[in-house]
Amino acid sequence: MTNEPKQDEAGDGKSHPDHTHEEINGYCATYIFKAPRVLDNDGVKDFARELMKAIAEAVMRHGATDVGHIKAHLEYGGEGFLYADTLGDVSDIMVRGRDGSPTDTIKLVINTIIVDIEAPQIRDANEEGVDEVCSKLGFTKEILRQDLYDADDHEHLLQAPDYDNL
Repeated sequence: MTNEPKQDEAGDGKSHPDHTHEEINGYCATYIFKAPRVLDNDGVKDFARELMKAIAEAVMRHGATDVGHIKAHLEYGGEGFLYADTLGDVSDIMVRGRDGSPTDTIKLVINTIIVDIEAPQIRDANEEGVDEVCSKLGFTKEILRQDLYDADDHEHLLQAPDYDNL
């Protein structure tokens, strides 16, 4: 028995040992979402799950062969804080955290790391997924910040802190 992935398993959201770091790129963004009505904790969790699913599906449509991870932090309703994560398979979407007060405003920071598509494509796919969920649920979005990560961009890597000289 071998641990090598079968051809039909490509894009199943599971890590494949033959990928190199040069094939992995990413996108991160900070959003403010406004819901058309006040959401309770379960409503915010459902929103997070919908986002994870829609973004994973969108990056695969754009040609990704694997989802390194899609993770998000959601702040809402005073003390509310959720962590949402997926490796691309709908069955592995995880949402957990601390409940907040009912709200119509959610701040989200998302990090999407994908294999085999370029960072601009990851951004476009991420936005497709977000827009799909917003349209379906009647949310509006404001993008506060965006950043692309390209594994071939050594300038980006040089911006990391020098931990030896802190």
